[in-house]
Amino acid sequence: MEKYVNIMLDKAFKTVFGEKQVAIDFINATLEGERQVKDLTYLDKEIQPEVIEQRTVIFDLLCEDADGSKFVLEMQNCPQHYFFNRGFYYICRLVSRQGESGADWKYSLLPVYGIYLLNFSLPEFQSWRTDVV
Repeated sequence: MEKYVNIMLDKAFKTVFGEKQVAIDFINATLEGERQVKDLTYLDKEIQPEVIEQRTVIFDLLCEDADGSKFVLEMQNCPQHYFFNRGFYYICRLVSRQGESGADWKYSLLPVYGIYLLNFSLPEFQSWRTDVV
């Protein structure tokens, strides 16, 4: 019998990081020196397509802090060679949803953070901030 929970399993990941204080502590540790989150609100994990040709996006966990910044927490256990593009697409969908109609919009966009726990390496991430454990 295992002594610890394997958070690389989908149910365990969502259960552990579904606890608000655990998610806050994890985000703060990951973004140490960049930003500190004091409170989070969990959002609907599903984003419907804006047009019929788009795909529905389903996040593992999607959170928002007090200033409206978004945090995507994703875990991927099995290698996916297209994960870089998938993660980038997820972030882009959240950014594009910030658009407002009308002439008064100043294109002020709030930050969107993608924190991905992968059980494999991707060469595309070599120039990005990565922490390998």
